[in-house]
Amino acid sequence: MKRAATLKLTDKWIFGEAQRASPSFKGIREMTNTQRLRCGDRIAKSALVASTSATLVSATVSTLPLLLTDALVRNYAWSEATLFAGVSAGMILSAIAAPVGVLLIGHWGLRRTIFGVLLVLLAALVLSAISTTPNQLALIWAVSGAASGCLSPLVIGSVVAASRYPSHCGAASGLFFSCAMAGPLFALPLLSLLLEKWGHMAVLWSAAFLVMVATLCARLLIPANYPHGADRPHSQPRIASLFQTRKLKDLSLLLFLTLVCGITSTGLVGTHLISICRVAGVDLSVSASVTAVMGLTALFGGLIFGVTADRYDGMQLLAGYYAFRAVLLFWLPQSSFSFEELSQFAILYGLDWAATMPALARIALDRFGALQTGAIMSLVTVVHYAAAGAASLLVASVGSQHFSAAFNFGGILCLSAALLLIAHRRNSHCAP
Repeated sequence: MKRAATLKLTDKWIFGEAQRASPSFKGIREMTNTQRLRCGDRIAKSALVASTSATLVSATVSTLPLLLTDALVRNYAWSEATLFAGVSAGMILSAIAAPVGVLLIGHWGLRRTIFGVLLVLLAALVLSAISTTPNQLALIWAVSGAASGCLSPLVIGSVVAASRYPSHCGAASGLFFSCAMAGPLFALPLLSLLLEKWGHMAVLWSAAFLVMVATLCARLLIPANYPHGADRPHSQPRIASLFQTRKLKDLSLLLFLTLVCGITSTGLVGTHLISICRVAGVDLSVSASVTAVMGLTALFGGLIFGVTADRYDGMQLLAGYYAFRAVLLFWLPQSSFSFEELSQFAILYGLDWAATMPALARIALDRFGALQTGAIMSLVTVVHYAAAGAASLLVASVGSQHFSAAFNFGGILCLSAALLLIAHRRNSHCAP
């Protein structure tokens, strides 16, 4: 039955694409079942390549302001506060724009959404190159951040995975997460070399070239009606329907888990690990290397644990992940902050960091269905960024010298999340 349903969807999709491509196309029924499935798989894989490329490029462009701010302040004596105001506004708008991305995909389809967002990013890079005041640049960066939020890996990854790879939703979501991390991780060191040798203009035009390549790939490789039913109003996601009483319990649980993840990952460790190491007397080069190792392991962890999320129960996996994260948060303040112990923490925490999102995407698909997965993950994105920003601001306000209490509080939150998952799973099994 599953194979027949897949063939039926594939028929409609390939037939529509073939009619657009060739008026002399005689019909999908002349192809065998195997040929139809292979044709659909080729189209889906092409769309996967183009959409992951767009996510990678968008994530890279969104981090460029952090690279360029220091150079612009040093070379042109521009206001650092003004530039960072644009960066902060872009981060906030990026989180808020995630649900907008879901609505755009529902109304326009994936290809036109990616194509339009990449054009906005391209225009932002060109305008950045010709801007003459820090106020102009701050405004451009804020708009660019909002546009990149529409291509959040959690949103685009969940939409593509739920529509074409429902049985591999965790792996596909992990792939998008890893691509979003790989872009800044590998591109920024290369762009920093360009910045040192040829200045910020070389960085902006190089990034513009990458955006143009990603735009061309999206235009050529993603079908016009991808995913299925994007052009039919009755098949568009409705965020308001998620707050129905029968779904509210599962939605509240997912959002609480996301809240804990945002506080204990980006808000606590990702933002303040370097300053915490400084308070502990660790050299900047060592703490920067540890942070890079954590990012690198998270990149591979997204792929590894994405596959795991498709094979095992998501609730059990998340309970284990949060319990393990609690152990790490309790352990670091008690460590000696030697290079060996920091490296161990970075590797283990990086893997645990990457493990949560694929499992959340898997649970969202299982509990809410393919149509609502994108809407769920857009709300997850908003809550994650909001929690991370609030936690980062709170830790910064109390001072890094009190990091031990902050880590212990994060560990308690993670333990609470793990126990809540265990209790929720038991109640689900006991329910008639």
